[in-house]
Amino acid sequence: MDLFSITCTTCKSRLRVRDEGAIGQILACPKCHGMVMVKAPEGWEPGKPLPPPRPEPVAGITAVVEMKKTDDTSSDANFDAIDDILENAPPKPKTPLVSVAPDAPGLARPRFASHPHQPPAGGYSISKNGQAAASAVAEPPVVAGGGKPAPIADAPAGDGEPIPDFRPPQRRPWHYYLWLAASVFAGVGLAIAVVVASANLFRAEPKPTAHAGAPNPAISPGQQTIPTLPANSTPIQQTTAKSTDPVTPTPQPPEAGPLSPTEPSGQATKTARPTAPPKPNSPFDPILEPESDPLAPKTEQPAIKPAAPPPAEPMEDEAPAKPAVPRPEPREVDVAARLADPLAALETEGTPLADFLQVISDLSTIPITLEPDALPLAQANATSPVVLKLSSTTVGAALTAGLSRLGLEHVPSEGHVIVRLIEPEEMKVLPYPHKDLTGGEAAATELAELIQAVVDPPSWTLGEAGATIAVEETLKIKQRRANHAQIFLLCEKLRTARKLPHASKYPPALFQLDSRTKQATAKLKTPVTLNFHQPTPLVKLLAQLEQTAGVRILVDWRDIASGGWNSDALATLVVEKESLALALEKLLEPLDLAWRVVDGQTIQVVTPATLSSRNELELHAVGDVVKDDPTGQHLVNEIRETLGEELFLDHGGPCELRFDTASQCLIASLPQPKQQDLEAFLMTLRRPQ
Repeated sequence: MDLFSITCTTCKSRLRVRDEGAIGQILACPKCHGMVMVKAPEGWEPGKPLPPPRPEPVAGITAVVEMKKTDDTSSDANFDAIDDILENAPPKPKTPLVSVAPDAPGLARPRFASHPHQPPAGGYSISKNGQAAASAVAEPPVVAGGGKPAPIADAPAGDGEPIPDFRPPQRRPWHYYLWLAASVFAGVGLAIAVVVASANLFRAEPKPTAHAGAPNPAISPGQQTIPTLPANSTPIQQTTAKSTDPVTPTPQPPEAGPLSPTEPSGQATKTARPTAPPKPNSPFDPILEPESDPLAPKTEQPAIKPAAPPPAEPMEDEAPAKPAVPRPEPREVDVAARLADPLAALETEGTPLADFLQVISDLSTIPITLEPDALPLAQANATSPVVLKLSSTTVGAALTAGLSRLGLEHVPSEGHVIVRLIEPEEMKVLPYPHKDLTGGEAAATELAELIQAVVDPPSWTLGEAGATIAVEETLKIKQRRANHAQIFLLCEKLRTARKLPHASKYPPALFQLDSRTKQATAKLKTPVTLNFHQPTPLVKLLAQLEQTAGVRILVDWRDIASGGWNSDALATLVVEKESLALALEKLLEPLDLAWRVVDGQTIQVVTPATLSSRNELELHAVGDVVKDDPTGQHLVNEIRETLGEELFLDHGGPCELRFDTASQCLIASLPQPKQQDLEAFLMTLRRPQ
């Protein structure tokens, strides 16, 4: 029978006392073997065991308990350990002293430290950040009298603190530390030996393995040995060749390292193993041909004849470098079917023309290209507003309604749609007044000849079926409307250069003499900062440049399709406070694309071939340059020689350069890069020598 329990002062275990003879004695604790004084608690009387402590009542909670008899099994020991839970194993099953009815409301469950994890009764849910969270379902109370208790790792001592482990640490034997020290010293010594051996190997001088005068038994007297270069040099395989026969290289297993150097006599020797590795910079050392053996008979041809380099191809035949960015998959668009796609409704309130075309392209997947050069004749540009309010229409009808109000039309062309000036089926004849420009019939003929030379020269050679020009009181010119726009601009710019009133009511700023590049200089110098490391749609990058620099960037989709590009193209662009011109170069050069200036507010993306072949008409004032040359012929000849005679009509090229004595201007029909070269050349003539 248990008399009372005490606590071990060493391991804090609760010990049961079963023999009254143990009172007052110092006994060993069965857990930690520490010495414990057995003292009877206050109020204890011999022959009466202490009643078990009753739990303190909790306010607002009623617990229904049932007292059960205990097992009074005797033991030979003076006292036993109560807290077997000090071990990690589960406690031995014992008959519970107190059982709690399962329906007892609000009974607090005991707290356990470091108990094994059990999922909540409601299960788990995964939160947005990937963490598992317990669902809000209460866990049923633990019943002491019903079921099997859960495994417990540590039990609280007193107020719930985990019971510390006061068992003395086990000491390792002395020979363990001896072996540990020996292994450490052995490892350090081995590492030092490896380092020293490696250093000696790299610094050792190569030593010949055979005497210079002694013959090598592995080589016959009529043979010579060609040494093998190190593995990190140009691979030359080792072969042996007879002096009487032509040498044919035969592959053999490569040597493990370089051969030892030859003696002064020149006798080449071969080593079985390398004596020194190549120097660290041997891949960059010049590779020398092995010297022949002067003692061996000379052969009619060398053992190994170095391969002759392939003949250099002409520069013009070299293939252009491939772009750094891969091309997208080609698009197959049925333009006729897409133009017939229905639209329930479409409403625009002054949307810029370029944005309107982009919206229609996104809706229909049709690549739409705007031809901007002739738009001034229709008094339109990329920012002209489009006002529409349609319902129950189609894509084609919406395009027609939006463009016709601006004097434009859309034309299907090889899987694309081209937006241009309205072109009638037959070319129209328009009159051009010329008396203020010519003053007579002879001068009118010269003006007509000038127009034919600088505005689309091939179109005038088709006779009645093509373009024509008649000199009368007015110049009656039959041409396409796009060419009419160039003729109109030429005549009005001549009036600007000669300081004559304009014959039209168009804004005078449209006829200024500054070239397109000069008009856009301020925009092209705009600093741009963009950071697109990852491949991004080209249209998005162009939109970012538009927003940053305040310009319109159009894309000639039909032109760049010839290079394999479409609106699915991806590109990268990283610039920091760099000019718009440089940003465009960095963006388009990897794509093998180019850009050209349309006017002071508009830029167009084209292929390099189009940029170098599309002529533009510009007038350059050179009165300060031709002071000593009234006819300007010397200046024209100098410019033609600088740019290349092959460019001009009289040498079979498409370009032309004329001098207008009345305005002291050069009239140049050149591609934009050549126009820029011409301006740069004129700047050098204006600089003081």
